[in-house]
Amino acid sequence: MTNKHISFLLLGLVFTLVACVNGKGEKGTLVNADSIPPRDTVATLSPDGNDFALIEGMGTCLFDPFFDARVEANGIVKCQFRGFDDELFVSVLSADCPRDEIVIENIEGRCCGIQCLVEGSGVDPVLFMIMDDGHVERISLYELSEGTRRATLRSEQKGVINFVVQSSPDGDGQDIMGLLADSSRVDLNWSN
Repeated sequence: MTNKHISFLLLGLVFTLVACVNGKGEKGTLVNADSIPPRDTVATLSPDGNDFALIEGMGTCLFDPFFDARVEANGIVKCQFRGFDDELFVSVLSADCPRDEIVIENIEGRCCGIQCLVEGSGVDPVLFMIMDDGHVERISLYELSEGTRRATLRSEQKGVINFVVQSSPDGDGQDIMGLLADSSRVDLNWSN
């Protein structure tokens, strides 16, 4: 190694040491840990606010291979029936099913998450929609397949962020419950 190389190595070492020591004597402003608000793990949503957001992982759902739905960025739910030629289609859904894309227009508020779940002991798939104020709206896919002018049912409960599927107490099917932000579960009571 030449003197020139050694000089560059020493100069590099000096810059490294200066960078490590620089600012060591400076102190910042102390912050009281109790003054920092806790971090939110769930987005806070308001009906007409700019803070509207979709629930992660709940922007699309399907009842394969007959139905798929999605939530647009503005909270509108669009869905479409498929597989009309499948023999099982008419055993689950209406033969007069709309073939074009459907926009769910009779919901109250903006949708921020959807799921297709089978409720009870039958094969009656239901589209569940969590709205931006935390209430849930639902419509049977069979009813939706009979025509687009069907009413949705609205939950009396608010604050729902997801769903829990569990066996019904009589063991004769499954119940759908609402999951709240604090991980508690609520029965969903429905009204028109």
